[in-house]
Amino acid sequence: YQRRVRGEGQQILTVRNVSIATGHHSSPHIPKIPGEESYVGTLYHSIRYKCASSSGIRQGKRVLVVGMGNSAVDIADNLVTQGQSNVDISARSPTWVFSPNLLGCPADHYATRGLY
Repeated sequence: YQRRVRGEGQQILTVRNVSIATGHHSSPHIPKIPGEESYVGTLYHSIRYKCASSSGIRQGKRVLVVGMGNSAVDIADNLVTQGQSNVDISARSPTWVFSPNLLGCPADHYATRGLY
């Protein structure tokens, strides 16, 4: 990977690997929900979710996914494609949802290759 770095003097930076580690997903924000102490179900933050089979969510249980971010939609999709039929999504406002694939490849493939 080569990238021209602009500044006082231009340089070419050459590295073998690029890692973006923002820490965005390392400290979950779990808001307090009025009445949660009397809720008998399970509150589950997306940082703990790996896949439907290891989530501990039993088949046939109703699942409410809160939010329309990437993690929320990925989790809802995973639950449905793994046989969990009772999945609802709650969104604060209308949201556009697009397929993650474009021309047969993940859309981020095009965002990270060949556009620079």
